[in-house]
Amino acid sequence: MSSYSENNDQICQMTKNLELLQGVKFFSGFPAQALKIIALLSKINTLEKDETLFSEGDDPGGCVYVVSGAFSFVSQHDLEPPTKRLCKAGELTGTLSLLSPVPSVFGMVAMETSEILTVDRKTFSKIINEFPEVYSQSVSNIVKDIQRWDALQLKAAEPRCGVSMI
Repeated sequence: MSSYSENNDQICQMTKNLELLQGVKFFSGFPAQALKIIALLSKINTLEKDETLFSEGDDPGGCVYVVSGAFSFVSQHDLEPPTKRLCKAGELTGTLSLLSPVPSVFGMVAMETSEILTVDRKTFSKIINEFPEVYSQSVSNIVKDIQRWDALQLKAAEPRCGVSMI
C-alpha cells in the first residue's frame, strides 16, 4: 500500500472516530484540537461473541466506547442467575481508568460481534499534558456522571446502598 493510501485511510478513520467522540458526553467541553488528537490516536477493534475484553480486577488502561453490539458486565459477586447488566452501542465505560490505574469491579464480555473504540490512558495523559484544561473538564464530567448515577439509584424501585455519597 502506498504512503498516500495509508495516510488517506488514517485520515478517514480519524474522521470517523472524531464523529463518534463528538457524540459522547464525556468528551464535551474538550478543546477541538485535543479531541482531534484523541480521535487520531484512538483504536477501533472488533470482538467476537463471548470474547472477553477485560476481566474483573484487571486495569482496563483506558475507556471503551461501544460502537456496535453489546457487552455484559460480569462479576464474581453475581448471584445465580447473574443479574443482567449491559453496555450497548452508544455507551462509554471506564472513564476513571483514563485518569489513574484502577482495577475494574467487573469484566466485559461481548454478547455478540461488537465494535469498540478505545482511548488508552497513555494517550490521554499526553493530551492532558498538552491541554491541561482537559483534566479539569474530565473530572467535572465524571462527577456529573456519578451524580446522575446516584439520582438513578435513589429513584430505583429497590434502591441499593451503593450511592457514591459525594
